[in-house]
Amino acid sequence: MSKPLLNSTRKLFSTSLPLFLNGTKEPLFNNRYNFISIKRGESDIDLNRLTLQCNCFLDELDKKSGFSVERLNLLQHQEKYEKDESVITSQIPFYNKHLLLLTPPNSYNYWNSRIESDSNWPYSSIGHLKQKLLKSGVLGKGLLINAISMENYDNIPSIDFKEYANFLSIPEMKLYSINVSQLDSFGNFLIKQYKKIGQATDIDSKVYNPFIIEKKEVIGNKDNTLDNPDIQFKVGHFNLNKGLILVCGHKKRDSRCGYIAPYIIDELKRSDLNNYHIGVISHIGGHKYAGNLIIYKFNNFSITKNSNPNIDGIWLKQVYPQFIKTIIDNIEQNNIIKELYRGLYTSYK
Repeated sequence: MSKPLLNSTRKLFSTSLPLFLNGTKEPLFNNRYNFISIKRGESDIDLNRLTLQCNCFLDELDKKSGFSVERLNLLQHQEKYEKDESVITSQIPFYNKHLLLLTPPNSYNYWNSRIESDSNWPYSSIGHLKQKLLKSGVLGKGLLINAISMENYDNIPSIDFKEYANFLSIPEMKLYSINVSQLDSFGNFLIKQYKKIGQATDIDSKVYNPFIIEKKEVIGNKDNTLDNPDIQFKVGHFNLNKGLILVCGHKKRDSRCGYIAPYIIDELKRSDLNNYHIGVISHIGGHKYAGNLIIYKFNNFSITKNSNPNIDGIWLKQVYPQFIKTIIDNIEQNNIIKELYRGLYTSYK
C-alpha cells in the first residue's frame, strides 16, 4: 500500500456556506463555519489517486479484520454535492449535554458491546444512570452518555478509577467524581438540570444548522443542594487549554470502527495537535459511517460562576487516516469538509 496522501490534500476550498440563523445575520454557533468541498479545478488534489489510496488502506483492513468496510468514492461524493448544495443535513441526535465516563488508557479494547450491561465498576454507573434517566424521560431527549479512554490523563493527575466514576460533562467541562453511594443523587442532579434547560425542540430542516437551541426555563427550589453540586460531589474542571478529539473505537460494538480507530489515532499523534487532547469514545451511532470523529473545539476559556465555556462539537463520518491532516488544517480555519459531515453541536445560546 502506498504512503497516505497528506500534503496534497490540504487545499479543499470551494464555495463556502456560512452557518446562520434562518432569516438573520446572527451566527448560530460560537464560530462562523464554512462548508467546503472537494471540487475539480479548484484544488491540486488528484481525487482518483486519493480514492485509490483510501481503498488500498481499506483492502488491507479487510484482510486483517475479515469483514468489508464501505468504500468511499470521492468523485461520486463531489458530483453529488455539485448537483444539490442543500444535501447538508444533520445525521446526529439532538443534545445539549454530553456526559463522558473517563476510563483508563487503552481500556476501550475491553469495553462490553453495551457498556451499560457491564456490572463492573465504574462501568456499572452508566447502566444505573441510564435506567434512572430513562424512567424520568430525560435519556435520549437532550442528554448523551458515553465512555471515553484518553491517550493520557496528565491533565488530571489525581483521577481515581477504582473508587470513583469520573464523568466529564460537556459543555460545562466539569469533572464529577461520583462514588457508588452518590449515584442516585447524581442522577437526580442531572434530571433537575435537564428540567431547567427544557425539553429539546424539533430539528429545523430549513437551515444548515440542524438544531434549535431552546430558551432556559428555571424551575424548582433554588435552595436545593442539587443546584450546587460542589456541596454533594467531588467536582473539578477538565483542562480547558485544549480542545478534544474523540475517535469512535468501540470494537465489540462495531468491529469496523474498532479496527479503523488505531490507524486514525496514530495519524492524529503524527499531526501537530498541541491544541487538542486525543481519546477514543464508545459507539456514537451510524454503523455505515465507520471512521466517526467528534471534534470539540473550545473557543473561549473564561468561565464565570453561571456560564459555560464556548464549545462547538463537529461530528464527522467515514474519516480515514489519509484525511486527518486535511481535516485538522481546515478545522483550525473554521472550515468543515461537507463530504465527511455528520452534524454540529454548540453551547451557543
